[in-house]
Amino acid sequence: VQAVTAFGLSQILGVAAQRAITDMRKRLQARVMRLPIRYFDSTQTGVLISRVMNDADGIRNLVGSGLVQLVGGTVTAVVALGVLFYLNWQLTLISIVVLAAFAVGMIVASHVLSATRPTGPKHQPYESGMPPLGGAHERFDVKFYMVCIVFIVFDIEVVFMIPWAVAFR
Repeated sequence: VQAVTAFGLSQILGVAAQRAITDMRKRLQARVMRLPIRYFDSTQTGVLISRVMNDADGIRNLVGSGLVQLVGGTVTAVVALGVLFYLNWQLTLISIVVLAAFAVGMIVASHVLSATRPTGPKHQPYESGMPPLGGAHERFDVKFYMVCIVFIVFDIEVVFMIPWAVAFR
């Protein structure tokens, strides 16, 4: 069911996104044609072409696939939660409470362990136990990892809770 709905939604959004991108490219071309000549003298041609082609494609990919994944994941989570409540509402409620407690624990742990109290080791990047070479180019917020872990825990919990709910029905 999810595959069929995801395919249908991606086709519908793909057509809508393609129309929106075509319209946006037409408006962008009309705007570029109104620019003064000195703008084209100071700007490289590749930069203009890259803006017209790549930026519009990025928006199309976001609308075409990103929105499908967001809606599909939300529908899957709601349906799975509904099935779990149908099979065994007590066990599902306990699971939600445990998941909420885990999420609150992760939030508290991220605030306690965050770099709000700066120390030398907290500002160094972790590189698998090896001494870091050079500076870290990009640092990720702890909340990014928290969201990933909570998502993985929820997915794994749903996979394991359905057989339990059927067994304890």
